[in-house]
Amino acid sequence: MIFLISLGLFLSKSLSAQDNDDVEATVNLTICIAAGEDACSDNEVNYCKDNDDIKVEELEDAEASEEKDCIIDTRTEEEKVAEIKRNNTIKALKKLSFKYEEEEEFEKQFLIYQRWAALEDGAGIFKLAHAYQAGIGTKPDKALAYQNYKKAADLKYTKAYLALGKAYAKGEGIAKDMVKANKYYLLASDDDNLEAHYLLSQSYAKGDAVKKDLDKAFALAKKAADNEYQDAMLYVAQSYEIGEGVEASIELSNAWYLKTASLGNAYGQYHLGNHFDDAYGMVENNDLANQWYLMAAENGALEAMDALGRNYRDGEGFDKDFEQSVEWFTKASDLGHNPSKVHLADLYLNGIGAEKDKQKALALYKEAIEDDSSYAMIELARSYQYGLLKYRGNGEKFRLYRRAAQLGDVRGMRLVGQAYHYGSEVERDIPEAITWYRKAAAAGDTVSERRLKRIFEKEEGIDEEEAIQALLDALEAGA
Repeated sequence: MIFLISLGLFLSKSLSAQDNDDVEATVNLTICIAAGEDACSDNEVNYCKDNDDIKVEELEDAEASEEKDCIIDTRTEEEKVAEIKRNNTIKALKKLSFKYEEEEEFEKQFLIYQRWAALEDGAGIFKLAHAYQAGIGTKPDKALAYQNYKKAADLKYTKAYLALGKAYAKGEGIAKDMVKANKYYLLASDDDNLEAHYLLSQSYAKGDAVKKDLDKAFALAKKAADNEYQDAMLYVAQSYEIGEGVEASIELSNAWYLKTASLGNAYGQYHLGNHFDDAYGMVENNDLANQWYLMAAENGALEAMDALGRNYRDGEGFDKDFEQSVEWFTKASDLGHNPSKVHLADLYLNGIGAEKDKQKALALYKEAIEDDSSYAMIELARSYQYGLLKYRGNGEKFRLYRRAAQLGDVRGMRLVGQAYHYGSEVERDIPEAITWYRKAAAAGDTVSERRLKRIFEKEEGIDEEEAIQALLDALEAGA
């Protein structure tokens, strides 16, 4: 195929001189084309419509000398010419889109995408969809993004499968539908899309619109992990760590965390630091732990910032340095990390590493609580209990414990049981205490187990039959 003159350069110069309103007209210039008269012949015949701005110039096509299998082409000459013109237009539009992206002329880039999509080209439609989704050169419009992703997918443009699956998964521009999300993840994974492999693995891991299958989840994630898709690498490391979908192996877990960390992944680095900190499959080494935490923190891992704050506070691998502790907790807190807000509040309450500021501490607790942090709820209640903050005695402590318990916090469950057990801020109610202690004990809380035993051994003044009946009542109530 012959491509006449430097079309991309010509249109580029023309368009750069136009306002946005003129882009469509400029791109619509007559495009000179050239094509072989016979698909199996070395002879070529040039076709070109007259245009004052474009002159015919024959260029040698590098592909013309390649041997090709002869395929019978039943198209008319007009159809061949039209297709070549379309293909050359697409090439020019693609070059212009790159040009405007580099120049940050996003409104012009959006107009190019519209013109490209109008040619019913899957890549152009996909680009237009992404522009609507991300608000590139236009206002974000999730519905139009979905419509164009769907159109590109219907044209078998495989990159659209993943985008369409994610739209269904998030309910962006269309009603949330995990069945359809998984369908498009599968189509994308068939095209060896690594992210699709990973997202489909997560659907199997959670049983999200598919039957839960941890073995299949691990196998899908492993395919992506073997090709260095980092989210999948982390999932594989975690699976080996807890034996989910594969036999547990702390050695293989740490090996995968190391692979991920070596790629600069912040959470791979954080987990390695955590394993050195806790001697989990490693020889305990606080110095190495802090080195990995520091790398992870510099790469944006909030948990690593919090870990550095704790280690400076507690003197783990560092000399105690409360000012450094405040600095790291503040960094993580400012970025929305709720445990760091609680740790920072504790330092402000006690005037450690910073001037004592009870109002700032209370504000940090409440900010985390607004984000449903059960940890903050319990720590605020304890601050009231120990007199670190003024308490008005209006039952707020119990409400905080109960809210934390309802969010699944095991310590909150035990503290609610304790409140009913001893009649603290609520009327004493042994059956209700049993209910909450039993929930906490089922989640592994040994303190609650001991308290249940004390109740059944009459240490709290109820006989065995009464205790058994209380437990039965609790079970019937769904504890």
